[in-house]
Amino acid sequence: MTVHCEIDGAVATLTLARPRSRNAIDTGLLTALEDVLQRLRRERAIDVVCLRAEGPVFCAGTDLKEVAGMSVAELEHWQARAEGLVQTWQQLDATTVSVLAGPAIGSGAVLALASDVRLGVEAAWLQLPELQHGLPLTWHGMAILCGSLGADRTQRALLFGERLELHRLQQWGCWDAVVTPDALDAALVNHVAQIQQAPALARRMTKRALRGWCGMASHHDPYLAAYAAMQQGHLRSDAS
Repeated sequence: MTVHCEIDGAVATLTLARPRSRNAIDTGLLTALEDVLQRLRRERAIDVVCLRAEGPVFCAGTDLKEVAGMSVAELEHWQARAEGLVQTWQQLDATTVSVLAGPAIGSGAVLALASDVRLGVEAAWLQLPELQHGLPLTWHGMAILCGSLGADRTQRALLFGERLELHRLQQWGCWDAVVTPDALDAALVNHVAQIQQAPALARRMTKRALRGWCGMASHHDPYLAAYAAMQQGHLRSDAS
């Protein structure tokens, strides 16, 4: 299994389980995430969903070794599914929490920022290197980044492809907690307890209201997928 799902009462914990591939998202992992999120959407008893990963890297982005062999049409379809996955994660009624024990790159960074609450260790960082390799940002990433960082910071993060340390994100008000590795599990327990102090129904209603207010609609552009396919060989899914 490339995604483990553990349920403890009203809390579900999803764990990306491709550590040898730095949890890069291939079709198998994408499908597993789609399936488990659809299941969780039907589970009304679940009111918090945590997303973690095995190994030292949260997610190294799209598994380009796999998608490099896809046709433009296949890649366009794959990216539409990927965008839908991020939107499903955003639109869960449950409160979502990303938990980073290591870096998140490209689509991995988008997925981490798409969570309602974000925790991570001091050594973790985010990076969006697409433009340095001639690729546009997909995965519904522009909407996620502008919503989290603002337009100006999003533009700079994309133009320069620099590593965004979690402490800096916390200073910007878009990261909730930065802790030592030994304190990460305790921080998660503490944040989940704080989240659950608010009634689940009130949290669901608030998320729905925010989605409507922020206009979370699809921005999928087939041109981006086609262009990305042409430039695919120039980007490496790399956490080094």
